[in-house]
Amino acid sequence: MEYTKNYHLNQWEPTDRVLREDFNEDNRKIEEALNGKNGIVLGTYIGDGANGHTIDLGFTPVAVYICTRGGIAGTASGSYYCYGGLAFPDYPVILSNKIAAEIVDGGFKVYKHSDYFRINNTNEVYYYIAFQ
Repeated sequence: MEYTKNYHLNQWEPTDRVLREDFNEDNRKIEEALNGKNGIVLGTYIGDGANGHTIDLGFTPVAVYICTRGGIAGTASGSYYCYGGLAFPDYPVILSNKIAAEIVDGGFKVYKHSDYFRINNTNEVYYYIAFQ
């Protein structure tokens, strides 16, 4: 019998005897490989109004996108408010030369330097997509 290169799954030849145990073992290997590995984590957080609110993800993302429940991330038309955005390691979301959101070890952090930073308003719900 042959096996796949990456996960060592069964690859039957026409003369091989197919066994239920082989299928069960392959399914177990697939389940283990996919468990928590889809690379995308969706979530919400509730703003606390602090100038520095860390959202713990249990991993350090390679990118995180943050927006309001209404889907607003950047500035509203004709205003200079920051409601969210897209952050990468070493490339935070910035408004007026100040960090609004950044990736930190184990998650990301949002800031409320002033009223223009609306990414961490008290009791507001925000959505995020974090990429592993």
